[in-house]
Amino acid sequence: MSIKDSFYKQRNVLLTDKVIEVIKDYLIDRENMKYADSPYLFISERGWKLHKDTINDIFDFYCTPKCRVTPHQLRHHMATSAIEQGVLTLPELQNQLGHSSLSTVGIYAQARKSNIRKKINKLQIE
Repeated sequence: MSIKDSFYKQRNVLLTDKVIEVIKDYLIDRENMKYADSPYLFISERGWKLHKDTINDIFDFYCTPKCRVTPHQLRHHMATSAIEQGVLTLPELQNQLGHSSLSTVGIYAQARKSNIRKKINKLQIE
């Protein structure tokens, strides 16, 4: 591990069955690639793991001016959706996001105003 690699926190996360299926299909296709034996899931043309800047560049390439999405925004969306849908509790989300502090999880799991508005409209005031 290089010094630069040590700055990145390794996380073990659970994936949905659908995501696992897609990754397995990708790995079958990747068997025909030059660096099929790479220990990294997503690799560069030289067989190295993709750098975060490269991943951001890929997102930039496929985004449109009307739809700008970043990996970090996807992380926020997943966290907020998991809480709003009752799929994960805050401690479970903390585990998936790899945070040591539960208060940090609150930053990721932001309440959506549209959902708050729906709940407020259901409020019974007498």
